[in-house]
Amino acid sequence: MKIGVLIVFMITCLPVLSVVAQKNDKRYHLYGTEKSYVFKLYGGPLVAFSQVEGKPSFDVGATAGIIFNKYFLIGIYGQSLAKMTMRNDLVTIGYPTYNNGEIKMMQGGLLLGFVYKPAEIIHFGASSSMGAGTLKLFANNPAKDNPVRIYRDRVYFVTPKFFAEVNMNNFLKVNLSAGYRFIGKINTVYIDKFGTAIPIFNKSDYNQPQFSISLLFGAFNKYKGIMNRHR
Repeated sequence: MKIGVLIVFMITCLPVLSVVAQKNDKRYHLYGTEKSYVFKLYGGPLVAFSQVEGKPSFDVGATAGIIFNKYFLIGIYGQSLAKMTMRNDLVTIGYPTYNNGEIKMMQGGLLLGFVYKPAEIIHFGASSSMGAGTLKLFANNPAKDNPVRIYRDRVYFVTPKFFAEVNMNNFLKVNLSAGYRFIGKINTVYIDKFGTAIPIFNKSDYNQPQFSISLLFGAFNKYKGIMNRHR
């Protein structure tokens, strides 16, 4: 009888003792692996530099996501063309009386990536953003003396990139990336009086290298940083 009570007592206490032991060796599962699958949230602003129709341009936006298993990240992003590109071919695309054409571009979607040695002060990685967005062409209507949208195209963006990150302190990283922006599904055309289809937007004007910088805020408490070096 006493032996039976002792066995029941040991079975009851075993999970509790396991949890206590795991706190000491930083195990996060009752049974199984000793690895810690801790999720880290991050987010912050970004600026991306590229070219649109042969002219320098830059986008502003933001990104946010989750770093899991220390090396993998999944997130979302959104950005919009801040420096609008001028267009002066309004006559050839059906608006001879309009003027001051401007292109607006915006996109947003998913971001996937891998980080190599994230705890080092300076580390590297690779990522790719995949999203959808729009290209819009605005111009001034002389009759109303205000800009109106004259063309719009729904498009897709894919931007693979390599990046370097600098851990500034426990909650701030600076991310510098270089990649190539691919744009797809450009369909909008103007049919002139001779029946010729004139594209409003050309892929070659938007498939361009892209460089970006972003500030990432999060709980990076175990990472080395320039502003709080660990001894």
